[in-house]
Amino acid sequence: MLINDGNGTGISAGVSAAHELLTHARTITHAAFESRAAGRLFFVATDFVALTTTASYSAIAYLKNTSSTHNIFLHRVTASSTVTHQWRLLAQPTAGTIIDDGTAASKVNANLTSSLTLAASAFKGADAKTFTDGTIMQQWASDIGRNVDIYDGEILLGPNDAVGFECKPSASCDVGVTIIAVQELIT
Repeated sequence: MLINDGNGTGISAGVSAAHELLTHARTITHAAFESRAAGRLFFVATDFVALTTTASYSAIAYLKNTSSTHNIFLHRVTASSTVTHQWRLLAQPTAGTIIDDGTAASKVNANLTSSLTLAASAFKGADAKTFTDGTIMQQWASDIGRNVDIYDGEILLGPNDAVGFECKPSASCDVGVTIIAVQELIT
């Protein structure tokens, strides 16, 4: 049996003898869907930052939602280093030399055919750059190499919300952060 759409387009759905709608589905992540369907998945990257300060944290990345109409959902964060290191994720940092200096981080739409841009301030830090406020949301220690934290949209930046990432390495090193984020209309 077939169910026709009723609009004359010829689109129909099959129904089994047990009265079940016949479907075929493929599951993809929310981030992949947003990239393909709407062009709203973005990469925010710091490039590698050379750190020599090992006694305290250096501010490495800052992301603030500057849109009044869209939220930003953090999908994944990749932090990498050439030595063992400690990381902190800060909620709502509003001050510090990373913000004062305002050195732009890279913001790229993952859908290279899309002209949409991320409505956010994104800054990269440097050795001894600071955050002077903010609340620790998460902290972790990582070995040499790459550490990936998958949030799948669990961290939401509403209008004017911000996050910061800071690192304390065990020795002089190079570190980098890449944030993968989805920007969606507030509903």
